[in-house]
Amino acid sequence: MRALLILDTNILIHLVEEFYNTDKALFHRVFSRLLVEYSHCWIPETVKKEFLSYKYTKKLEKRLDSLQKKYHVEICPITIAQHEISLLIGNKAQDAGEADALMQIKKACQSDAIEYHFEKLIFFSRDKKALSLAERQGIKVLDYNQWKNQLKETGIFIP
Repeated sequence: MRALLILDTNILIHLVEEFYNTDKALFHRVFSRLLVEYSHCWIPETVKKEFLSYKYTKKLEKRLDSLQKKYHVEICPITIAQHEISLLIGNKAQDAGEADALMQIKKACQSDAIEYHFEKLIFFSRDKKALSLAERQGIKVLDYNQWKNQLKETGIFIP
């Protein structure tokens, strides 16, 4: 089954800060598990920018490149214009990554292109407001706490 997981900024920061920087083996197990469940993982361009601006260093940029190469995490191939994001969030710049992710999912669902055809499209976040907005728009979500409990059942314990 082709399933797509689109990451939110807070998830990306959390996975890198909490796992990669503290326990690389746990990070590998966690990401490998994600790839078993979801055949594709996308990072929206705005999420990438927010992630790198969070505390930009060359090391962080290399870590993101490594994540893309080792775990086949892709930058979203669908282009979302800044004005489209602004229409969804108004002047709340801190919500741009979430808006970009939700727009990516909507455009992938509406596209006829075979490379964007997935049986499941999931938005992965820790932000309750973003998850709620996604659900109101009919987008399937994966809440971090829910995912954490699923990992416990498979023997992977994360903080």
